[in-house]
Order: sequence, then structure tokens, then C-alpha cells
Amino acid sequence: KERMQTLLNKTIEYCTVHRVDELFVNLGGDLVSGLIHISGRVEQEEDVISQTMQVAELLSNFISELSNKIPNIHVVGVQGNHSRVSADKKQDFNPENFERIVFEYISNRLGMPVMRNGLEDWIAYSIGDRKVFLEHGDKSNVSNAREHAINMLGYAPDDIFVGHMHHMEVVDDCGTDIVMNGSVMGVDAYAMKRRLNAKPYQILRIYEGDDVCTYKVML
Repeated sequence: KERMQTLLNKTIEYCTVHRVDELFVNLGGDLVSGLIHISGRVEQEEDVISQTMQVAELLSNFISELSNKIPNIHVVGVQGNHSRVSADKKQDFNPENFERIVFEYISNRLGMPVMRNGLEDWIAYSIGDRKVFLEHGDKSNVSNAREHAINMLGYAPDDIFVGHMHHMEVVDDCGTDIVMNGSVMGVDAYAMKRRLNAKPYQILRIYEGDDVCTYKVML
């Protein structure tokens, strides 16, 4: 909650400096820590249902506060793999994902639809003239994200936003910016076991004509 408050304050600060009047909030998946790793379940302070309810309320309040300062807010959502109901990814069934509840709650609570591509873990949309592809990222990485996006869309997007790996990477792949986001929660025991570590942060991208400013917002 403290980190989300920090993210809120810094986002409003930077958007005020740049006179931002339209903001896209990307919910890139893994909003709750579900059932996929036993070590994660042991670490969790709350069951998945309680997490889902608290995260839904926390994000609703976060978006509501942003909308008080920035005129045009859009919320975009994709499902992650940590929030699936089944621990076995081979038995994964897209509709059975706890994040569906989060998206529905936000839409009902704020009267603001969460832009989605059905029950998929990817979506294409536009920011002004820029074509954007958002995916959770468990099926791609920075080396093949552009190729995968072209396969799905039939064209190369200007920006690709991915999460999943929870560390920052910004790559220009033949004119497509691929931006990998960080994590609000940092890393867990499973990541540390694999020698993967990162501080908690989120990425804020601000567009001014053809120019782009990328903030690594530390939490």
C-alpha cells in the first residue's frame, strides 16, 4: 500500500511537470500471487481470494485518485500466469483466472471499463498515432516480442509493453520500442532461488510528439 501511494504521488508529479492530459494505466498481469508455486503460497500472508479483493479495491482507489488530477484516464488489462486458478500450466483455461474479478470490480466500482481483448494475455490499442501491443510476457522476451506481435497483428507496433520478468529492459528492435516493466512487490523466494533480483519500481512513459521520456519510478 505504501509503494502504491509512492507510485501515485510520483506519477501525478511527473504528469504535472509534463502537462499530461491523457494517461493509460496498463495492468500487465500478476496482480495477485496465485497457486503456481508452493514456495509462493507459503510466503503469502493472505489467501488468494483475500488478495484479489484487496488488490481490486487498492487499484480502484489508485485509479480514482489519478482521475482527480488527470482529465483522461484509460485502464488496459491483460491476464497474467501467476493469477491462474490451476497450478499446472498445461491445464490452464483462460477464463479461470483471478484477475478477471479484479477487472470486473474496477469497471463496476469506477464506471470505467477496463480495455481488454476478451480473456487473452495480450491486447493492441493506440496512444495517439502510436500503435501499442501489451502482453503479460510469459510467452515472449525482448528478443522475440516484436516477431510475436507481428504474427498476432499483421503489422509491427510502435511500442510493446511486457511484464512477467519483473525487471527493466528497454530495447529498440527495428523501430519498435520494447519496454519490460518492473514489479511493485519486488521479488519472491522463487526468483531469488533462480538468482533473479530487482528493486520494486514501475515504468512511466511520456510521449511528446516523436519524443519519448521513460521514467523508472522507484518504490
